[in-house]
Amino acid sequence: MAIVSWVKKNKLAAVLLAILLYLFLKSFIGSFFGFTSYSSPSSYSMMPESAGVSKNLDFSLPSLTPSREYSSSTASDRMVVQETTLSLLVKNVSTAIDQAKKYAEKLGGYMVNASLSDPQDAARGNLTVRIPQDRLDDALTYFRSLGVRVVSEQLVGYDITDQFTDTEARLETYNKTKAKMEELLERAVRVEDMLQIQKELVALQAQIDQLKGQELYLKQSSELSRITLYFSTDELALPYAPEQPWRPQVIFKQSVRSLVVTLRTLGTMAIWIGVYAVLWVPLLGGVLLVRRRLKKKTL
Repeated sequence: MAIVSWVKKNKLAAVLLAILLYLFLKSFIGSFFGFTSYSSPSSYSMMPESAGVSKNLDFSLPSLTPSREYSSSTASDRMVVQETTLSLLVKNVSTAIDQAKKYAEKLGGYMVNASLSDPQDAARGNLTVRIPQDRLDDALTYFRSLGVRVVSEQLVGYDITDQFTDTEARLETYNKTKAKMEELLERAVRVEDMLQIQKELVALQAQIDQLKGQELYLKQSSELSRITLYFSTDELALPYAPEQPWRPQVIFKQSVRSLVVTLRTLGTMAIWIGVYAVLWVPLLGGVLLVRRRLKKKTL
């Protein structure tokens, strides 16, 4: 009630204080709670475009649909893409990333991507490398030794034998079709037929190049295993699901972090209030001075 009565008596001062408070909160919230948002191999189309031929030319072309009668392959002939994920608790994230990268290059592999961040709670980073498949066991043994503890490990394999065989069959069919159309182009007499065949040859060559790229990608994927490593100095920062749903030590860490964040927030607010004191202190002093004079007059 006292505040309401004071606002009624000092409307101008109340309006000024409200404006200053609005500006302060707007600046503080926008500065303190602002954030920046941060972001797979490209796939190839497996559906070929139909290669049409001028109806004015009587020349049969092979079907673009490849035969599915593939020869059966043994287990050793299968093409398998292997992807491994390791989450490691380490003492130094930057050092672990450098060591893992150098070892991958030593085995004949290469780095795909890497990132390193040093937030307020815990340093963390990740590294993705490609390793020759026959050196996968050696690489995993070394990568495990980089951590204080292996938090989680996952190995997934994808059989791409049928996909690779299908791509080879399509390439063979397209190459046969291209050879037939080139013969057809040599026999063509009409200009319209020549232009039509050349157009189809360009489209057919684009499909051939696309399938060659896909064939190369599949072959390299089966020869080089993909390993993604997650490093952190804090177990909670690693991507894994804890075995125990309730752990006192984890809850204690989370509560300490929350307390630190709260204290930082209060400290930040105190700094903002102190900086804005150049505005609200004189204004508050003037309001109090005016109020005292009004009281003396009424007495």
